[in-house]
Amino acid sequence: PTSPIELPLIHPPFVRVDEQCDRILQKRYYGYIAQKQNRPLTYRVTRKIHRAKILLTAFREQPTLRGLPNLVKTLLKE
Repeated sequence: PTSPIELPLIHPPFVRVDEQCDRILQKRYYGYIAQKQNRPLTYRVTRKIHRAKILLTAFREQPTLRGLPNLVKTLLKE
């Protein structure tokens, strides 16, 4: 359930460091990002080609999304 926020907000007088939580976040979240960025070039290129095929199929099936400029813009964002 939700309730209205009582104003003014009162912040705690200090912030405590939780080293165990920091280690878990570092290992699980930031480790995953670093692992994802270090993937081999062949893997990344293969994934881009796969995603481009999916986008091309979607553009062909939906007439409102047709148009070379929109397709190129979407592919470059990927």
